[in-house]
Amino acid sequence: DVDHATNKQTKEIMQELIDLCRVRCTHLEFNLDYIADAQIQDLLRNLGLFEITLKVLGLMDSVEEDENGELDEVALNTRELCLMCNDLLYWFTLGNKANQEQVYSELESFLDTLDDEIKSHKVIRAIFKDNEDLMKVVPFSLLNNMADKIVTDGKSHHYLALASSITHV
Repeated sequence: DVDHATNKQTKEIMQELIDLCRVRCTHLEFNLDYIADAQIQDLLRNLGLFEITLKVLGLMDSVEEDENGELDEVALNTRELCLMCNDLLYWFTLGNKANQEQVYSELESFLDTLDDEIKSHKVIRAIFKDNEDLMKVVPFSLLNNMADKIVTDGKSHHYLALASSITHV
């Protein structure tokens, strides 16, 4: 049907954009197979990629578990699209100061979705990668909120994404 075809095409386009944003690492880099392609990052910024991804990520608000705590097919698909979106944002943001500043403007949104299983912690890491200026302006209240989440919600390593990202200078 048309919806399934559109969904398949959307996922293929997202994967193609992810593949364009990264290139195989040509030199020995610890724990890295790929590096971000700065020209593609800039091109995608100029084309408004960030605003589009925010619209897709907004679909997570419609994802709800049923009475058994399970997600239906539509919800699982939406979560998968959002996960791909965050993967794309990771490569879009990684090491690109202009993109990092743009994505930093929505930092709280990424912190709010740490429990949604869409790898928001990777985007948070990319925002601060090699960007000491952004590390310095993180409000203490956000760190406090993450500490509170650890105390009240449990010991998810994702709650440490912000703290660990701003301590690696």
